[in-house]
Amino acid sequence: MRGLLKLTPAAKHRRGAVLVWFAVFLFALIPLITLVMHSGMVTLSRRQMQTAVNSAAIEGLRFRDAPTLTETQRRQQVSDLVSAVYDDNLDSGDGDAMNFGAGSVVTFDDEPTDIELPGTDFKASRMIRPENIGVYQPQLKLNLDNEPYGDMVSGGAVTGGSHSETDDYSRDDFNTLGNDAFLVRLRRTDGSNPHDEEMGVSSHGPTVAYLFGRAAYGPDGPHDPRERGSIVRATAIAQASPAMTVGRSSPSVPLLEGVAPLWIQLSSWNSWTLGNVASVIITGSAITGDLNGETVTEQVVSVGDQLIPVPPATFSLIGERYIPIYTELPSGQKRVIGFGIGQLNLIQTGGTITPQPSKIGARNASVKWAADLSTLSPADLAALLGVRGIQNHGLLAPALQRSIPLP
Repeated sequence: MRGLLKLTPAAKHRRGAVLVWFAVFLFALIPLITLVMHSGMVTLSRRQMQTAVNSAAIEGLRFRDAPTLTETQRRQQVSDLVSAVYDDNLDSGDGDAMNFGAGSVVTFDDEPTDIELPGTDFKASRMIRPENIGVYQPQLKLNLDNEPYGDMVSGGAVTGGSHSETDDYSRDDFNTLGNDAFLVRLRRTDGSNPHDEEMGVSSHGPTVAYLFGRAAYGPDGPHDPRERGSIVRATAIAQASPAMTVGRSSPSVPLLEGVAPLWIQLSSWNSWTLGNVASVIITGSAITGDLNGETVTEQVVSVGDQLIPVPPATFSLIGERYIPIYTELPSGQKRVIGFGIGQLNLIQTGGTITPQPSKIGARNASVKWAADLSTLSPADLAALLGVRGIQNHGLLAPALQRSIPLP
């Protein structure tokens, strides 16, 4: 047995080979681990930034037609929303204990013990300390001059345009000539582009620092990008689209817009001149006079919902409300095809309805489709979809147009 365990001459020469190979693999594994960490930091930053701009673009557009807000106030609300997204309790005045932000910020210390490479700005042996790790807290600029490269831009969406941006941030899918869209962008760049930091117009945060492949760099050196880090940008565009679902107003909030408990026929709505006062009579559930329709139970309404007339017990409707517009399908069913806006002055027996111009509903209006159309026959479904878009003076809502897809 002792002879069997005796090492041969060849085996003696292989002593420590595993340790050598472990050192070789470790040398290759450490950069790979740091690369994976860096990629994760970039992805996380992009997702956190995209979450904020998606909400901010919708916020900027939905108050476009609000008469009580100035343009400065509207844009300030967008900036405040982005700040709230990155706050742990939505109160920016008491700090941020959870350290939320648009991605991590890592800086390297700068001490006399750092090893300098002659002729360059590179310093080896730099350390990452806990106090050098934080998060990017963006503060969007209002861009009241509406420069196309600003943090937030009002303009028009271009269908089918490319989602890419040039160095001056011009795009094929958006321009400043229209008024049906709102763009918001966040960026973490190195500041080399003058459009990235202009007073009152644009802002940027620090790049995502490289944790691997750091080497000598200088102002004109080939390794300069390694020190700059990864650039991360997120952009979102919201566009005004026909509203698909509207909600109820609240009795406790008289000025909160919402759906009225009455529906108007499509042909009757389209035949009435915008702004003219329509006198109507309510008998049971039937609405007759200058506009024809039915009264219903006040509830959330979506395009495709079926009309179920309900006589009003008693109501007094004064002020602006959203009005469902319906048409009769081949089967005889009456279903909603869109929404209008009306200034109402009604009691249980009748009153007046004044159709209003098309606008974006600041509250209780959504482009999400909630109706179940699975029970419709092919003929009814074709008829319903066929009349979409022929309604006059429709209610609009902001719809997100994803501009830079997430990985």
